[in-house]
Amino acid sequence: MRPRVYDGRMLTRREFLAGSSTLLVAAQLPQPIASLPSMKTRATPITADERRARVEKARRLMARHKIDAIMLTQGTSLTYFTGMRWGGGERLTACVVPAKGEPFFVCPAFEEDRAREQIALGPFAGGTAASPRACATAASPPAGSGSRRRPSTCGATASPGRRRS
Repeated sequence: MRPRVYDGRMLTRREFLAGSSTLLVAAQLPQPIASLPSMKTRATPITADERRARVEKARRLMARHKIDAIMLTQGTSLTYFTGMRWGGGERLTACVVPAKGEPFFVCPAFEEDRAREQIALGPFAGGTAASPRACATAASPPAGSGSRRRPSTCGATASPGRRRS
């Protein structure tokens, strides 16, 4: 492949991959790294029990620091606690973990079936799902409890098989 002179335009994927693969072939790993044995057979999946233990530890920390709930949105925290992999989007998908009570999930109604599939694979199988309009504030303390937080004005979760919008 003849060296290209930069002409001010972006590389195509094909040009990028061709150049990258040439560099990879030319690169040699140092002997100590090249001789390391693979450890992928020793890796084990994270169990539902381990994820539940993570939530319990978070609850202990929440109690110590007087936090009523945490909301886990799309990304690494959601995956760490629930095993649920959910890409970001314009609509809220989250797991709310109250200091007391069961965690619940919030998602758009049109995503409920997909969310339930992933919830069923994680540590909270059988968990409930609610729409964002059903309020993530359901974990907030009741009115008159002395808390400055606004109390929930709507239901928190939908029973399994019942949809809320």
